[in-house]
Amino acid sequence: MKFCCQNMLSDTLNGRIIFYKNKLEVIIKYYPRDRQYNMMYNNTDGYQILFCPFCGKYLGESLSDEWWATLEKEYNITDPIVDDREKVPPEFWTDEWWKKRGL
Repeated sequence: MKFCCQNMLSDTLNGRIIFYKNKLEVIIKYYPRDRQYNMMYNNTDGYQILFCPFCGKYLGESLSDEWWATLEKEYNITDPIVDDREKVPPEFWTDEWWKKRGL
């Protein structure tokens, strides 16, 4: 994966601690399925971030809504998380689904 700046390296993502400041633990996590970055503070669920906290570059919108819409349109799956989970093609649990569609 290519990152926007030297500070946004893959070893700083996916649950690794970025920095401590006044006992505030900040973690950046990347979700390939949704192409989404979240910043978590002190073990919160996290908040989507649209700009790199290091260089300010736009990171792009999440594809979460598109994920849901594509599953419904192409596979008639309305609840991929609970009821229809077993019907979801494996590619939809990774970034493969949006890469194949050129998103």
